[in-house]
Amino acid sequence: MDRRGRRNGGVNLTPEDYEEMTNRLCAVTHSGGGKVVSVLEGGYGHLVTDTNENTTTLQRDNFAQCVVAHVRALAGLGAPVKD
Repeated sequence: MDRRGRRNGGVNLTPEDYEEMTNRLCAVTHSGGGKVVSVLEGGYGHLVTDTNENTTTLQRDNFAQCVVAHVRALAGLGAPVKD
């Protein structure tokens, strides 16, 4: 179940979710004089099946947007932390 109370299969985080999580992590870490290190891996996405073409592809567009939001927040370009 996501933070909005909706039940979703898998991990369905939005770019805004990544930005908020990163902002909160940075705020807590920096308040104690620490630093944040981020490591990204590959292979994230969701499978999309085209029954007309009989193909299945790994869709990565949403994850790419989440990565951009994460990196922007790490660079201090994200929205301020809200409570």
